[in-house]
Amino acid sequence: MKDEYAPRIAEDFLSEYRNSPSLSVAEVLQSIRAKALRKLQATETDEHAYLFLFTFMYVYYGNPMTVLRLTPLGGQPNV
Repeated sequence: MKDEYAPRIAEDFLSEYRNSPSLSVAEVLQSIRAKALRKLQATETDEHAYLFLFTFMYVYYGNPMTVLRLTPLGGQPNV
C-alpha cells in the first residue's frame, strides 16, 4: 500500500492554504496538482509518479468558489 501519500498530500494542501488563504478549495487543489506535475516532469521517479497519481485522486465536489476558513479551537476565524 502507498499509505504514506495521504498525509503528504494533506500537508501540501494545508501548506498551500496557509500560503494563500484567499484561494478557493478548488484552486488549492489545482495548485498542488500543478506542483505534483512539475515534480514528475522535472524528475521521472516512481516517487514522483505516485505523488502525481495520488494527488489527482483527490476530487472536490462543491461550489468552486468555496473558500476554506480554519479557526482555532474556541477562537475566532483567521481573516
